[in-house]
Amino acid sequence: MNDQFASKSEQLRNLLAIARRVTICLDGWTKKGLTASFLGISACFFEQSSERSIHAFLSLIEIKHPHTGEKLAGCLDDCLKKWGISPEKVLLVVTDNGANIIKAVKLLQSQYAQSFNEVSDEEEESDESDNDENNKEGERIESEEEQLIMDLPEQVTFRRMQCMAHTLQLVVKPVFKFYEHLLTKTRQLVNKIRKSGPGVEKLIEKCGKTVLNDCPTRWNSTYTMIKRLLEIKQPVTEVSAAIGNMAIISL
Repeated sequence: MNDQFASKSEQLRNLLAIARRVTICLDGWTKKGLTASFLGISACFFEQSSERSIHAFLSLIEIKHPHTGEKLAGCLDDCLKKWGISPEKVLLVVTDNGANIIKAVKLLQSQYAQSFNEVSDEEEESDESDNDENNKEGERIESEEEQLIMDLPEQVTFRRMQCMAHTLQLVVKPVFKFYEHLLTKTRQLVNKIRKSGPGVEKLIEKCGKTVLNDCPTRWNSTYTMIKRLLEIKQPVTEVSAAIGNMAIISL
C-alpha cells in the first residue's frame, strides 16, 4: 500500500510539474462536537497529453485552534512547496467566504508580491551597473527585458475566487427570516427532545431515528432538520406527550 501511494504521488508530482496553470481549492471542516478540525487542499489543472482536466487531492491537514489567517496561509504555502507548485502557476484559489480564509489568501498575495519586487530590484541594480557596456550589449539586455515582461504571469498570483456553492448558501440564508417564528419553535422542540435521555431513547424505540439539530455552518442542515421532523412527526408527537411539558408544532 505504501509503495502504491508513493508511486501515485510521484505520478501526480510529475503531472503538476508540467501543468501550465493550477487552480487551488481549499476548505475547512470540523467534526461534530468540535473535537478536531481539518483543512483540505486540492488542485485542478489541465493535462495536455490526455486532453483532460484533473482534480487531485493534495493534503488534509489537522489544524489546532485558533484557525487564524496566518496559520491557514502557512498550511497552504507548505502544501504548495511539498508538491512543487510554484506561485507563478497558481491561477486561482477557490475558497469560501470565511474571514480567516480570505486573510490567508491576502497574506500569500502580499508575500509573493514582496518577493517578486525584491527580485525585480536586484535585476534593476544589475542593469544599472552595465550602463557603460556597448550598444550591442545594451540591445541584448533590452531584448531580455522584453522577454521577461512577456513571460510574466498573466494573472495576479493567488487571486481568490469565491466558491459559488457557498455564495448561494449565503444568498438563501436571508430567506429564513420570513420563517423565523416556525424555525424557532422547531429548534426549541428538537433541543428539548435531544436534551432528554428518556425522550431520545423512546423515539429510537418507536421509529429507529431521532431528531436532528441544524447548524449555521453546515449546508442544508436546516432543511435536514425539518425533513427529519416531518418524517417522524407521529412518533415525536407521542414521545413529546409522554415526557410532557413540550410545545408541539403543527406541521
